[in-house]
Amino acid sequence: MVKFLIGMKEETVLDNEELTEGQVFMDEDAEDNDTRVYEVGFLLDATIPEDTLAVEVQKIKESIEKDGARFISEEFPKLLELEYTMTVSQDGSKSVHDTAYFGWVKYEKDPSQIESMHKALSANTSIVRFITIKTDEQDFTPFKVPTKVDTEKDKGERDSKKESSKEPIAITKEELDKTIEELVIE
Repeated sequence: MVKFLIGMKEETVLDNEELTEGQVFMDEDAEDNDTRVYEVGFLLDATIPEDTLAVEVQKIKESIEKDGARFISEEFPKLLELEYTMTVSQDGSKSVHDTAYFGWVKYEKDPSQIESMHKALSANTSIVRFITIKTDEQDFTPFKVPTKVDTEKDKGERDSKKESSKEPIAITKEELDKTIEELVIE
């Protein structure tokens, strides 16, 4: 079982239940005065001009830092095409997002301060969506980036190139010397 804070109401959720947007993880095993490592991933509105993007990221970092946090690492937001269209309601109006700037910040913070940080991030109208997860301090890539998968056609072309490259090229010594002289820069 995992405890989450939905708005101001604490709710117990089974591990395999799906979580809805706006839920905050309440760390049950965190002791008083103990810090944990968290990572917040965020999507910023794509209409933000690139020259003011750093200002928006600084606002997010200030929201995290407000109650005391030690920053570990971060990735500056990059513009991405979203996998699906997101509709966000803010102040009675809806906005539709097909692209957004994605970035993240990893930090260490007292678990009791996560709720106030969540409220501050929720109030930031530049943020389309965000998620806070408990993690560890190590930076690692959880998977290897896939490379191109060989198709049967690719394998056949490569095999034919290998076979053709095994045949020696007939060239005279004079032709070889002439080719070398053309390649040498004086």
